[in-house]
Amino acid sequence: MAFLYQPPKLPYSGTEIGLGSNVFCENLSMIGGSGAALAADGATAVIYNNTGGADVDVTGTTVNAVTSSSTTSVNGTGMTAKFTVTPTDPVGKTGTLSLSIENPGTGYKAGDKITFRAVDILAKILPSGGGTSPQVAVDGPAAVTDGAGNPTDVVFVLVADEDAANAAVVIGYSADDNTTEGWQFLLDPPASGISQRIIISAPSRRASSDITNLERTTTVYANATSTDNGNVPDTQVGGACCTAISRNGDTHVNVTVVRFVPTGFSLNDCAMTVRLGDRQLATTA
Repeated sequence: MAFLYQPPKLPYSGTEIGLGSNVFCENLSMIGGSGAALAADGATAVIYNNTGGADVDVTGTTVNAVTSSSTTSVNGTGMTAKFTVTPTDPVGKTGTLSLSIENPGTGYKAGDKITFRAVDILAKILPSGGGTSPQVAVDGPAAVTDGAGNPTDVVFVLVADEDAANAAVVIGYSADDNTTEGWQFLLDPPASGISQRIIISAPSRRASSDITNLERTTTVYANATSTDNGNVPDTQVGGACCTAISRNGDTHVNVTVVRFVPTGFSLNDCAMTVRLGDRQLATTA
């Protein structure tokens, strides 16, 4: 009797989507997703000023992400960020302001300047009606200004390569609308902490009806291999990867990869491969 071999149909196994491995990631660019908040010139640091209120004596982060303002000078929409106030030294009525991208949005391209309005940032840091904020121990009037004390908004400029100094959160986006569903790229180690979050936002070749059940029909494969073959301490490694995928509207997907190591180890630079795959058996509720 002859037996017909049938591969196992497991919820998390599947066939690779896309083309051969040698044509992956032709159109993926990377940007630093966190760092100092800058004014429109792209160089001047933005300062949080608690004019007339208490000293800025604790570090605080906006609980909810701030939505970028719409403008005709950029290609994409929907980027959001959280902002963190760090007290100046010595502690006074000012603090430095930094941002961390939470949602990369869709359609952005290198060179885009995304604006976050100061009034929107302040609305998330200070509670409505005044009083002491649960994020920053200040009250009274506040402002976001440039280095000369002039009111200003925060402008985030997309550049082609992520910054090693601000690599804790790295955003990847397709440089055009022609994308495979697999990417290869190099990552620098984050400046601090033991984890690194990579969010890839890219157009999907799936129809809008398929994107609805994306999480049940698609899985993500990610691998990080250290690229430094020099004198690297044994405690510096490429790291392990956990992944997630979600829809971003009816045209894009967000692929999230977290690179992490156990306590006592640190992340080295790495060469990363991320690929999407079809589940052989869609998961059910």
